[in-house]
Amino acid sequence: MENKNIAIIQARMGSTRFPGKSLVKIADRPLIWHVIYRLKQSKKISKVYLATSVSPENDDLETYASKLGVEVFRGSEENVFSRFENIILRTKPSTITRVCGDCPLIDISFIDRVIDIIEQEGVDYVKADKEKSIHQGIDIVSINLFNKILPFKEDPRIKEHVFNFKGLKLKSVKFGFISLEDHEYGIDA
Repeated sequence: MENKNIAIIQARMGSTRFPGKSLVKIADRPLIWHVIYRLKQSKKISKVYLATSVSPENDDLETYASKLGVEVFRGSEENVFSRFENIILRTKPSTITRVCGDCPLIDISFIDRVIDIIEQEGVDYVKADKEKSIHQGIDIVSINLFNKILPFKEDPRIKEHVFNFKGLKLKSVKFGFISLEDHEYGIDA
């Protein structure tokens, strides 16, 4: 029951555009602190994991996340999906929330609402009723959808973007829908 709905943060220190960004201070706290803090406010997420690479530059990130009570899994630098796969196969959750480690303003109420829809309606993935949403850097899927993506794990898109299943020939994905509130959509957000 502990791992019913897990969140996996994908983060690393070796960004080419902004090296070390996971531990850069924002409002006197490292960026990754904000992501972890928000995820821990969820009423639905039972456990938070960090998926990072085996590169030594991530040692400080692992140490910091571990101090915050986050279990860290380290794997291939080139294959993000493999890091997720190891956590998911070990924990056997019902839902998986993927969060980019550079999204400190994630909205936990949105995540909880989506998990509720997945649980109550038995769907695999929830689409928003508006195309432009402020909820970037988050994907929430059922274990059923993860299992349908698993055979495509060698696809370069999946290795890098984990739950980017558009264009894959998946059988019977069940979609749910969420109505966004006014403040949750718009190009200016």
